[in-house]
Amino acid sequence: MLIGCTASVRQANSFWTGRQGRNKVGLMNKTIALAFAVSTLFFAGCSTSHHAVIWEYQTARSLSEVNQLATDGWIVVGFTQYLDASNVRNQAFLLKRPKQ
Repeated sequence: MLIGCTASVRQANSFWTGRQGRNKVGLMNKTIALAFAVSTLFFAGCSTSHHAVIWEYQTARSLSEVNQLATDGWIVVGFTQYLDASNVRNQAFLLKRPKQ
């Protein structure tokens, strides 16, 4: 009777420490290695210097002026309409481009 009992214990031990246990450990090692690689790449990317663009700005009062500036590389970033003192509707455009 004791022999049967030890045999079942051996089967239980081989079940828990058998092939399934090795696959879980292998998966855990791969997960840790992947997490380490991703964190290394993330921190390496964060430590590189960023090249800040310096912008210059210009205003324009008409659409034809905006079109002329656009051919020179200017980009419209803002627009507004307003009434002047004589209740005439005017418009103003704000443009930017990288400083040259």
